[in-house]
Amino acid sequence: MFMLIGLLILVAIPAALAAAIAFALPTFTPRWSLRRRTAVAALTAGYLPMLLPIIAAATDPNNPGLFASVASILFGGLFFSCVIGLPIALLVGKRKGKAAVDPGAFD
Repeated sequence: MFMLIGLLILVAIPAALAAAIAFALPTFTPRWSLRRRTAVAALTAGYLPMLLPIIAAATDPNNPGLFASVASILFGGLFFSCVIGLPIALLVGKRKGKAAVDPGAFD
């Protein structure tokens, strides 16, 4: 049971971050393309939860495999960005980022 809750949290946090960032980016950066907003939202959602493990691994004085542990955490962040963050950010970005209708188009 705890394993399922942990897996749900592991998937829910990057998905919620990607959705929130993709929802906010068209407002903050209206000139960016959908591709750029999706990439920023997905990468931020994948790497933001990985900051604490990277800091913990980098500041441990008894860590002989510092490069290997930081590289594996970075690879995990990229994996979560591609598998979880990218589809969510693209879905939210397509729905939110539609062009506004010009009110004077038919006058």
